[in-house]
Amino acid sequence: MAERNVKFEAAMRRTPSPAHSGRNGPISRAELAEEVNRWVREHTTAKTAMDEHLVGKIVRGETRWPAAHTRKALCAILGARTETDLGLIKGRNTARRSGQLLTADTCPPSGAVTQLEPGSSSASIPATNIDRILCETSGNTGDVDLMTNVDAVRALAVSTITGRSASDEVVDLIEERVHDHTLSYPSSAPKHALGALVADIGRVQRLAGERQPATVQGRLSAASAVLFTLGADALMKLGDSTRARRWYQTAMMAAGDAGRPELRALVHAQQTMLSYYSGRFDEAVELARNAQQLLSGRPCGPAALAAAAEGRALARLDDHRGAEQAIGKARDLVDKLGSRPPDVAFEFGEERLLLYLSGTLTYMGQHTRAERVQARALELYARRPHVVVDPALITLDQAIGRVAAGCPAEGCALATATLRDLDPEHHRTPLLLNRAREVITVVPAGHRAAAATELRELLAEQYERSR
Repeated sequence: MAERNVKFEAAMRRTPSPAHSGRNGPISRAELAEEVNRWVREHTTAKTAMDEHLVGKIVRGETRWPAAHTRKALCAILGARTETDLGLIKGRNTARRSGQLLTADTCPPSGAVTQLEPGSSSASIPATNIDRILCETSGNTGDVDLMTNVDAVRALAVSTITGRSASDEVVDLIEERVHDHTLSYPSSAPKHALGALVADIGRVQRLAGERQPATVQGRLSAASAVLFTLGADALMKLGDSTRARRWYQTAMMAAGDAGRPELRALVHAQQTMLSYYSGRFDEAVELARNAQQLLSGRPCGPAALAAAAEGRALARLDDHRGAEQAIGKARDLVDKLGSRPPDVAFEFGEERLLLYLSGTLTYMGQHTRAERVQARALELYARRPHVVVDPALITLDQAIGRVAAGCPAEGCALATATLRDLDPEHHRTPLLLNRAREVITVVPAGHRAAAATELRELLAEQYERSR
């Protein structure tokens, strides 16, 4: 068992809560995580998404040597001269070794026996076919095999959540993998991201064996909720709305099992996107309001996302007053949250707010305001060229707005250019193709033949490519 990092705890007790928090006393784990993220963004080009659970791992002594940029941030914030002053010692991470995650190099052959940790109630368990399937998934690019595995791991998760419990052996490693997914997902092609997520979800569920203490079960279920939410988003981008909806349902089951209302709110808020892009605007509003109710006014990323999603959906329902109120609430929440990185999953800062404002204002017919918002959003996203989907959605909003403003040829040309700039194999996904088709539907019938010819041809070409 890891020894608590008493030096780190003492440094936290000596460090006052940030002035902007409005509270007295020593800095909390959540506040320290937020300050670390802010410091790293301001002083480095590294990606980070520290949260209170990762701080807790350092306090418990389970992580003794975090990433270099994190160590520098911790020293600066906690007033330490050296890493040793904070009890950070190289080579001392103590994640449990006996239950390491499966990798492609450690896959068991069919019918092999998987050893359990010493002292467990059974000496071994038979390896199931799912073990081999999951080990092959992360490198698999075949659509049929991938979707077979997508369905398999969802069924496995449902079985685990409803009928069995989780192992304690690799919780720390699992949380680190989940953290890595939140960093890599926004810049990953949806199909590649889904393959990696399927593999790790399967590993989590394979390790969810006999019932363990409630805290361990909660952490594993929380990890499953995050991974399934990311997977549902990837399925949505790939145009598989039915599977995406099922994965969101499974994510909600896992979030409920974790006993964390903020996770349930996150799943609801994220699912608004599926409802919105499926044309179910009433459902999107309901999900957004459910998420906000679960959070009870707490300022956080899911709350801001939910308010912005509510506004965008209300604009499609022609409730302009309600849309204005909702996006006003989203602006207030983002202001309270401060700067957030747009290239980390589930973060909701200025860039993502502008994405939602782009759609809201476009469908409210506020084209001048929309153009200003879109210009600012694209300027910010240009600083992070590895983020692909969000700026493409904003540009397609621009195209729709220009058609609606009486410039059909210009709007269709912009939509065509947007699609041509996307990698046809990885990023011309059904989500973006459907948004481009929507540009054509806005063009007045009498102008479609002339204005939309090139766009129609490109869409047809992409359809043939994907068959």
